[in-house]
Amino acid sequence: MAESYDIVIAGAGTAGCILAARLAEHGVHPQRGERLKIAMIEAGPYWKGENRPGYGHPDRRRVNSFINYEMGSRYNWPWPAAAKIVGGSVMHFGTFAVSQNCLFDDDYIAWQKETGVDWTKENLREAVQETQQMRNLKPAPQELLTRGNRLFIDAARSLGVRLERMALARRNCLYCGRCDTDHFCKYDSKGTSQPYIDLAERLGVEIIPDAQIEKVVFEKNGATVKASGIACVRGGKPQEIRGSRIIVSCGYAGTPVLLLRSGYGPRDKVRGPLIVENPNVGSNLEGDVNYPVHALFSEPIKPPGGVSTGASYVLEDGGPDGEARLIMQDHGMSVITYPHEAALHEFAPAFGRAHKEFMRDAITRIGFVYPFIQRTGLKGAINADGVIDFPAEDARILKRLNGAIDLAHELLKKMGAVRISARRPRSLLPWHMVGTCRAGIDPGNSVVNPHFETHDIENLFICDGSVIPRQGSTYSAMPVCVVAALAWRRIAARHFSRG
Repeated sequence: MAESYDIVIAGAGTAGCILAARLAEHGVHPQRGERLKIAMIEAGPYWKGENRPGYGHPDRRRVNSFINYEMGSRYNWPWPAAAKIVGGSVMHFGTFAVSQNCLFDDDYIAWQKETGVDWTKENLREAVQETQQMRNLKPAPQELLTRGNRLFIDAARSLGVRLERMALARRNCLYCGRCDTDHFCKYDSKGTSQPYIDLAERLGVEIIPDAQIEKVVFEKNGATVKASGIACVRGGKPQEIRGSRIIVSCGYAGTPVLLLRSGYGPRDKVRGPLIVENPNVGSNLEGDVNYPVHALFSEPIKPPGGVSTGASYVLEDGGPDGEARLIMQDHGMSVITYPHEAALHEFAPAFGRAHKEFMRDAITRIGFVYPFIQRTGLKGAINADGVIDFPAEDARILKRLNGAIDLAHELLKKMGAVRISARRPRSLLPWHMVGTCRAGIDPGNSVVNPHFETHDIENLFICDGSVIPRQGSTYSAMPVCVVAALAWRRIAARHFSRG
């Protein structure tokens, strides 16, 4: 391991892998004119092997299993263990893009209005194109749509609601049905971080897995504070990995937690001595709220193994500029239902022969639609222990979500469902969270500037979901990819170019 690097990236997730690969490919040391020395540190393991879409690699195929949520159930955040792996959570999750363009046009406008960033559609054009190409974003082939997908489309059209095609990140996909259930893709077909990881390794990036990051190392000289390294523990031994530039890329939760534990953040939330005060670290958390609506059909709506695709979504705005936007997706009409899920389902008889008869084909007859309410305007925060504080009750958003559930019931009835879940949300839970170290032009309401440089600390950069100014109109994975593709361009141009 080199004693010092030009760049140390804390976190080898979705954004970190993009930054490592592209800065190694395009960045040069401004004085030496040589290729950059880059290290990327990750708390979790690394399953090596060249990316082979449609075939996979033997080592990664062995980890085709459910996520182990080390913090408890998926409803007990701070964050799942899936994030602790080289490649990040996109290695496990479904990588739906919703829009083939990664973002909606009004998402750019919302970001600019929120904090003044110059992240316009034109300025992000190349970043979007890179994401589309690297993730191979395309709608699912019509031939693979299930009966449930087609029923959803017909029902939406009969109700006159706005219907759009969904985009998926897939390449040479076998559509085995497993990737939307928190699995690894054992065929390397899902649009994960693996191509970027392969590129980073070929260009000499040192990937340091199984290293628990403890804090960012700061050096103070009078009123000036600089980031100089990362303190971590590997193999039970403390290490300090030093770098001329430090990029923190630990995700919407991990990044503010790391900074708060390093002494950077609100005075009342930092762990240990306060180094630099910034009230925005860990604040301004946003996420969508959602609630699945399950249905039982008299006839099969999907094959027993499911199909890993979603075809369409209903889109309905709740206010101007896409506020309280509803996106209701149909992928629950195609993905696999496991026998244990069916056996314990609310539609299943309690026991006996009736339960046995139900289980004969229940996995092919149970489906669900997923209403998401985006851009709620609700804001939360996260503390140094990773505990999220988010408004659990908000009359306006609960009413909006319940209205979306009413629409889901209408759709499912039109689709011919014989039973529909009557459950309703009692509280609000955020998903696809962003904004905890958001970018902006004013240090008073942000943590980094539009070039991903922190306002308060020299040589410290942040890039991941935490810098996104506000939650957009889609899942967070592809917006994070786009923002990271913008970040490497700006960081290289300002700090690692021959000019």
